[in-house]
Amino acid sequence: MSGEILQRIAERSQAATAPEPWSFLTPVAGVRRLPFADSEVIDELREEFTFEQLEAARVLVRRGDNQLEVNPVLVGESAQGLFLRRKKDVAPFDIVNQNGSLAIDDPPAFDCSRDFFTKRFSGDTKSVIVAFSDQDLSVFRMLSLPCTPAAGLATMNGEQLRRLFGDAPGVSSSVSSQGQAVSVVPGNSRLVLAGWAIAELKNEELGAATSTAERLLKAEDAFGFDTSRRLGIWQPAAREFNRICSAVEFQDRALVRKVIWQSINRSTRSARQFEEQTATRTAADYEAARRELMHTLKRARELGFQSSEIAKKLEVFNRSFDKNVVDAIIGDAMAASDSVDRALLLAASELMGHWHKSSSLVRSTEDGVSGRYHPREEALHPEDLKERLRVVDGLVKIHRELTRNK
Repeated sequence: MSGEILQRIAERSQAATAPEPWSFLTPVAGVRRLPFADSEVIDELREEFTFEQLEAARVLVRRGDNQLEVNPVLVGESAQGLFLRRKKDVAPFDIVNQNGSLAIDDPPAFDCSRDFFTKRFSGDTKSVIVAFSDQDLSVFRMLSLPCTPAAGLATMNGEQLRRLFGDAPGVSSSVSSQGQAVSVVPGNSRLVLAGWAIAELKNEELGAATSTAERLLKAEDAFGFDTSRRLGIWQPAAREFNRICSAVEFQDRALVRKVIWQSINRSTRSARQFEEQTATRTAADYEAARRELMHTLKRARELGFQSSEIAKKLEVFNRSFDKNVVDAIIGDAMAASDSVDRALLLAASELMGHWHKSSSLVRSTEDGVSGRYHPREEALHPEDLKERLRVVDGLVKIHRELTRNK
């Protein structure tokens, strides 16, 4: 009965179109605009199926007040879903998108191996691409690439992690909360997280990919998993990204698929390698490094203190300041023809280092890493304020000397 209901939903929906700059791709039957913006659709389904049947198919779910409402998977922001089928011409068994899976409570990636097209498209590669947006998901499917949404992977619990990566050393697997374990990418299959926005053709790290990588690293620390066995993160190298863009510009679908697979094979990294690469790139951007540190501090306050994670973000933040401010001043000093100007600029670079270290953000973060109290950007202590004012006074004097008679 569930399959019949999902088939009716498919019949009432429309094939999704590709976003720009992918408009040359042909819409496919499996990616569809869901019809529930029209309130009459539920009435139409109700004429054919009972409330009990719609609830059993999870099209309707109960709220906290015991009232029925349409499943959030069907009415999310994009209102778009990927219909999964066990065989090419049979009724769907699930609808998945970035809001999750209609059929199961697990991440949709856990169920992707049962989909006919995902298995066919993966072929001998045994890889399934994990998309972080519904637009990215539709592009991958229209390119006939095996794909699944990333929903739920960044919040996997211990039981789900064990099913995906196997039993941790010394820990036996537990029974699924649903009574039976869903088959999770069996055999030698591997999930490949797309850590960039393919629909927009932007080769920038996605925050969602970073959050998922952080979750995987915590799982490695807690359980002893080697997550790289079953999961990697794909970030194209600059040359690979340019080749993908060129193939898109020529609207050559076969070439796009070819260069994407080549990039996946060459540039898929483990979660730890991805984190290290992200930290290296972020170090060049002071604003981004500061934002990442603030985000980590906020998460630490909300979810619990994680000194090792905060220490890494603080190290990146400090390196970014040295690169963008201190090293820049030293570069100006070495380029100065006047020896006095050179000495003053070198003194300024040293003072700027003191100024950075005396900031409330750095001081409170260092206290948090040391476990003295929960990290929070707060007002400076009197001694810290005095030190900061001394540094500023020194910088003002240096600036006055450098600009005198100029």
